[in-house]
Amino acid sequence: MDNKLSEALLCKIDTMMKDLQEMKKQILLSQQDTARFDDMDIWDFEFSTRATRALEAAGIRTVGEVRRMSKTAIIEIPNCGARTLADIEDAFRAHNIKF
Repeated sequence: MDNKLSEALLCKIDTMMKDLQEMKKQILLSQQDTARFDDMDIWDFEFSTRATRALEAAGIRTVGEVRRMSKTAIIEIPNCGARTLADIEDAFRAHNIKF
């Protein structure tokens, strides 16, 4: 293999490794950001009043509990329909929280 080609490949690999390390760092930071909301009371988060009341009536108290629920489980909560689910998804999206 040509020396210049080998050098170019090594440079490209080095750049890719740096990019991967940066991506890993961003993922870890994102997970830490998400975790800081887990213990937050649902009334202190930016859910709609309708969503918060329905979640509370179902015995859900923290953002982490909501985050770990499936969308199907949320819709099955009395007074939680597609609109309430969309409100919850919007609130999570506003804070880059995975749901």
